[in-house]
Amino acid sequence: NYLGDYEAYLYYINREIEDGERELKNSRTVSGPPPEKFSKGKRVVSQSEQRSLKKTIKSVERKIARLDDEKKDLEQQMLTMTDPDAAMQLHQQIEAVGAQLAVAEEQWLELN
Repeated sequence: NYLGDYEAYLYYINREIEDGERELKNSRTVSGPPPEKFSKGKRVVSQSEQRSLKKTIKSVERKIARLDDEKKDLEQQMLTMTDPDAAMQLHQQIEAVGAQLAVAEEQWLELN
């Protein structure tokens, strides 16, 4: 609660902000390792590891694109299929490709 008019309210709010900024500035000058909330838990990676990781990510992205295209093609064939046995076989292929696609997408998420 702030007693007084709007000007008094603004004065106290600005004072609280300045006090908070002052405390933050003083806490930054203390030597030592940076707080964990700023490091975000990521480790430093060498350039060769970065290149290898980028290659792996690109490979997984190509695999996802290929599987997605294959699944779309199979689904398009399914739309024109009239034979029930062939349609069932096509459905099983779509399910298998979908499972491979899910695995590849999980792998991509882990790498990113």
